[in-house]
Amino acid sequence: MSGRKWGESFLKSGLPLEHVTLVTLRSEGFLCYPNVEYARQEENSKKGSWFEIDMEATWCHKNKDTRLSLLVECKYHDQSRFWFFLPCERERWYFNDRVFNFGPLQTLTRPLSQSALSLAPLSCRGMVISRAGTKQDNAVHAAVQQLVNGFVPLTLSKMFRFFLVPSKPSSPPCCTSLVPMIVTNAQIYRLRPNLTDLSMIRDASSPADVGDLLPWTW
Repeated sequence: MSGRKWGESFLKSGLPLEHVTLVTLRSEGFLCYPNVEYARQEENSKKGSWFEIDMEATWCHKNKDTRLSLLVECKYHDQSRFWFFLPCERERWYFNDRVFNFGPLQTLTRPLSQSALSLAPLSCRGMVISRAGTKQDNAVHAAVQQLVNGFVPLTLSKMFRFFLVPSKPSSPPCCTSLVPMIVTNAQIYRLRPNLTDLSMIRDASSPADVGDLLPWTW
């Protein structure tokens, strides 16, 4: 096996992307905790099992009495595939309070502000597409489900522990903002909102003909 092929095979394990993500977040000042485990009931069964999310990263410094934590799931793809999303129209309930997921107390001074959402376009229904245009196994959905299933038990453990475990009266609750995040090396495209003619998609020779390449998306 050539060195190049070995390297690509190792990348497909996902471990190098997790490593690069951890090192990058640490360099930005986050405390990183890889392989976060949580317990949940298996589907169609009363038996509980342990599951894992790739990483939790917590900002080293509080903003007054509030911490920021990221719940991170990493997905590696080789260069033959990309992620494609549909545009999502902004609705009334899209505001900062839903982005930062605060607990146990509300600490935002302007919870109805949309300042965080203005940082990147809103998307929905992501899927994985090959360069040839064929649908692939949907790692986008898999990553979202991993975060969804882990979010509630980890929230109860890390954000609401003040209410679950009595603490000293002199100790104020530690408020945390938990933001789920998917990290991928795949290129991210979003279908242009004004595209209404299927023939334009049929005649497309690349995703760039019908979509916008984004650095990241909500």
